[in-house]
Amino acid sequence: MSIPNIGHLIVRERGTPWLANHLAGLGEADNTMVLMQLDSEAPLELEARLMRRVKKYNGKENHLHSAVIACNDATDGAALSSRYRIARKVLMKLAKSGAGKLLLVLDPMSGLEGTVELARRLVAEIKGCRLSIRHGSQIVTL
Repeated sequence: MSIPNIGHLIVRERGTPWLANHLAGLGEADNTMVLMQLDSEAPLELEARLMRRVKKYNGKENHLHSAVIACNDATDGAALSSRYRIARKVLMKLAKSGAGKLLLVLDPMSGLEGTVELARRLVAEIKGCRLSIRHGSQIVTL
């Protein structure tokens, strides 16, 4: 039995609301992988679990077209570092697929500056993908 094409990936950090308004147009539900951070899970554990799940989809016929990472209001070093590594792995998978887009959805109460810096580093490092940040009603595309 072959593993189906992911198509779309949604990663939700603990404490983020469901993102129905950001998911319109993603396609069929069976083509979307949703991974939510468990209440007992540290950011590093979420990162490791995501990598195990995505690693299953590394075949030539499996392409990731888009991804959404819903970020909670944590802006400490550990949270930003883990968020960077998760976004980097997702962008690498998108680039391997040939093209794609990543949307980081920030908690409206969190600061934008740290994530914009993180996103700029990612875009400079990994070519061939689009990265956007949504902070409340503001969207920044890099």
